[in-house]
Amino acid sequence: MRVQLEKEEKNLQVAQVEVNAKMAEIDVKKKEAGKIKAEVQKVVDECAEKARVVKTNTDIAEEGKAKAEPEKLAAEEALNSIEQAAINNLVKLDNPPGII
Repeated sequence: MRVQLEKEEKNLQVAQVEVNAKMAEIDVKKKEAGKIKAEVQKVVDECAEKARVVKTNTDIAEEGKAKAEPEKLAAEEALNSIEQAAINNLVKLDNPPGII
């Protein structure tokens, strides 16, 4: 029994060395993963900031568009109110007044 116990102790020591080596390898990979995670988080933060800026600019543009819409509609209405006869009269003028 003693011989068997010594044999098992040697097997246990070998297994312990293997476990320690694997644990060291896992620690190295864990540190590498932590570095990669930090780099990825930095990129995520930069993208989030860019998205915020784009959203802000989009909101500003939409606000400007909403303010300009009534003037655009008024201009279109004014253009549509010009009759073809009036345009023909202007074309016939040799020296139209400066206001035209």
